[in-house]
Amino acid sequence: MSLSVRRIHWVSWHPTPYHDYLFESLAKNKYVDLIVHYISPLLKSHPWKTAFGRTNQTRTCKLFLKIDWRLLLIGWQDANAYFLIASWNHPTAQALLTMLRLLKRAYGVWTDTPDSSLKRKPLKAILRQLWLKWIFSGATHVLGTGKPAIYVLEQMGAPRARLLNFPFFVDLSSYKPIQRSIGYCPNRVIRLMSSGRLENRLKGHDIAIRALALVAGRGEKKFEYFIVGSGPDEENLRTLAKELKLETEVNLFGWVEPEELRSLYHTADILIHPSPVHDPFPNAILEAMAAGLVVLGSDVSGSALDRIEHGANGFVHSAGDYHELSEQISFLLENIQCICEIGKRARMTAELWPIEYGISTVERMIRQSV
Repeated sequence: MSLSVRRIHWVSWHPTPYHDYLFESLAKNKYVDLIVHYISPLLKSHPWKTAFGRTNQTRTCKLFLKIDWRLLLIGWQDANAYFLIASWNHPTAQALLTMLRLLKRAYGVWTDTPDSSLKRKPLKAILRQLWLKWIFSGATHVLGTGKPAIYVLEQMGAPRARLLNFPFFVDLSSYKPIQRSIGYCPNRVIRLMSSGRLENRLKGHDIAIRALALVAGRGEKKFEYFIVGSGPDEENLRTLAKELKLETEVNLFGWVEPEELRSLYHTADILIHPSPVHDPFPNAILEAMAAGLVVLGSDVSGSALDRIEHGANGFVHSAGDYHELSEQISFLLENIQCICEIGKRARMTAELWPIEYGISTVERMIRQSV
């Protein structure tokens, strides 16, 4: 079946660089008339100054009683459009999904890995489960970010035939690794980095510092570690680094914009992503692999579980276990020739997920929803 131009109303939580890259690419597609509806403006926790949405139609929802009534009106009137709703945890998304299901309109749902460990009151849990199965059964497609999300969504009642692996996408050309001569410079300082909000209970930067203290205690101090991001634990991290005698090796860069972050990836060798709790699909891991870094990710980080083959293109450690993490760091510092090879395989993995995959997936969804 040949494609004609189809309007897509894409409901997203808030602007991000990686969503912006997807939307920019989709907006250039001749079969797509894309309108992006952001439920929230930029978050205070992510104070990007970079302008997003310059090449596609966007709007920010105006909420009254927690619902954007204009979006519901669009859902009612634009019967021939396709609606793609990211997640279902906001009242606007819930109201829109319910209405589209009742009207038997074409819609899909996109989410990262739901946290199946969350405890809810029994009645609320039952009603939520029934509603989600009903929503899934009416969707043309249910999209999840990676294999972990697909597995959980199927357990939640999403029909297997309608499940699609639809991850976040990074601009592979912008993150293309620079030529490294690490194998020929055995004495150079290895640069490790982390990127994420400075909130230890969520991102675990303190775990990384404790792991590095163990590494330094073994006599291995040919490293430096920098953390990119802002958040409430900045001073706590500085204090911890000083207490562990790593104030020279640990540097906090603060908040940086996407272009500067890409440059920092190109100066680093290893990314540590030590989230201690459920981290659905952290984009930092995707960016680092695209830049050819060796990623050391925790086993509660969805993109680490999805993309890393332990020991081949990166390493996975048990969440919160800084002893295990330190062993992985020590191995790389003692075998620096492995860093380049593992980084190359990380880049090869990233290249399996180009933006063209996302575009062709959306085209297929449009074709199948007619």
